[in-house]
Amino acid sequence: MLNYTSAKILLCVAPTDMRKSFDGLAALAREHLKSDPLSGTWFVFRNRRGDKLKLLCRTEMATRFGKTRLGESTLSKNDLRSDPN
Repeated sequence: MLNYTSAKILLCVAPTDMRKSFDGLAALAREHLKSDPLSGTWFVFRNRRGDKLKLLCRTEMATRFGKTRLGESTLSKNDLRSDPN
């Protein structure tokens, strides 16, 4: 069972090819984000336009995978800044 309250979430801010499979996204998590895709961490990937997201969470017991379209809004690199100033 996944623990949502203490889950670590990593966002890949570089645009990702939305045609990638589970294995392709897991490879990105290992190589680009320098994290173990089986750690239970949630990985969030965005497309170039920023209007689609893919989510990946893998544990040794299960794989959770989802995708969503943001509708009218988009997620840009400027939205991801940690400094509000």
